[in-house]
Amino acid sequence: MYTPAPERYDNVEYRRVAQTGLQLPPISLGFWHNFGDDKPLQTQRDLGTPLAIHQPSYSMLNR
Repeated sequence: MYTPAPERYDNVEYRRVAQTGLQLPPISLGFWHNFGDDKPLQTQRDLGTPLAIHQPSYSMLNR
């Protein structure tokens, strides 16, 4: 069975997303699309709408 190294994220540099406080690595591969499956639908919408509205500005942060 594969066991990932516990220190695999020790040297990852994170960047803050605008004024949200959310920190993401420079390459996130769209992982945020997978959040919230265990949350109520309205909570998923509340979290997803700001991301969808500001998506172009998020992609500009890594330039």
